[in-house]
Amino acid sequence: MGTMMWIALRQHDGDVGAAAETLAALWDTDPANARADLDIWVDEVRDAGLVRNEPTP
Repeated sequence: MGTMMWIALRQHDGDVGAAAETLAALWDTDPANARADLDIWVDEVRDAGLVRNEPTP
């Protein structure tokens, strides 16, 4: 699941909303549910120091 989230984020240049839409379609679930799962995962990865917030150019 984490790998799918990482790939979706990379495909959408870190846009969590767009990544959640992609994952929702793949998982056949509500986009809000996919977004909630993705937000939790991103927080965990950020806390581990693997990603950081950066403003979009």
